[in-house]
Order: sequence, then structure tokens, then C-alpha cells
Amino acid sequence: MMEVIKAIEFKYYSDVVELIYDFKEMVNFCIDKAMELGITSYAKLRKAIYNEWKEKWYPKYHTHYCHSACRVATSI
Repeated sequence: MMEVIKAIEFKYYSDVVELIYDFKEMVNFCIDKAMELGITSYAKLRKAIYNEWKEKWYPKYHTHYCHSACRVATSI
């Protein structure tokens, strides 16, 4: 029996690479704050970091990225 693997080659564009890097920084920021403040819930973390997050990343990124970063951070 032969195994078939489907794949395509693609390249990241610089704006996508920047977005991925920035989102990683957002998640790390959320994790650091959650550890520092002893927060484990998404809602408490979002409420605790929202204003500081906006100072760092808004208006370059919409605030939905804050919510997503908090979701990822609290799921780890």
C-alpha cells in the first residue's frame, strides 16, 4: 500500500511574519501578567490587562487581538 501526502510550498509575506511575531508577543504578555497576578480565568485576565494592552498595541491591532491573546494564554 502506498501512502499519499498532499502538500504545497508557500512563503510568508513580511506583513504575516510581523503579525505572527506580534501575536506571540501579545500572548507572552498575557501569560506574564496572568502569572504575576495569579489569574487563571479568561475574563479576569482580559479585564486586568486590557488598558495596558491598548497602550502597547492599539491602534496598530484591533482589540479583538487582545481577546484572542487572552484566550490562548488562559488555555495553556
